[in-house]
Amino acid sequence: MDSTKRIRCSNFSSSEMDILLTLVEEHKRIIECKKTDTVSNRDKDAEWEKLTNKFNAAAGSGQTAKQLRMKWDSWKTTTRKNYSLKKSSLYKTGGGFSNNSFDNWEERILSVVSF
Repeated sequence: MDSTKRIRCSNFSSSEMDILLTLVEEHKRIIECKKTDTVSNRDKDAEWEKLTNKFNAAAGSGQTAKQLRMKWDSWKTTTRKNYSLKKSSLYKTGGGFSNNSFDNWEERILSVVSF
């Protein structure tokens, strides 16, 4: 086993998450492109580097492009899962009150992500 420990960064604060979401909204045309060829992937990597530089300048943290990308992917996955659960609860038997409201961040993420 490797004896070196992975260095953990601090958790994202709400202001950092807001900055990340705002930057992703600005760069969504390239970041969320469905193409996976070499040129598109190179463009995505370059865009994530630009986004990382802007993020670190605005937030004053030392996050890497990989960390920001992982956070964004995790956030998208969680939001899609919540969207799916809320949508499936609409069609369940029994009726009753439907709690299908999303918070502000989830709505913004859903506007960026295409299904």
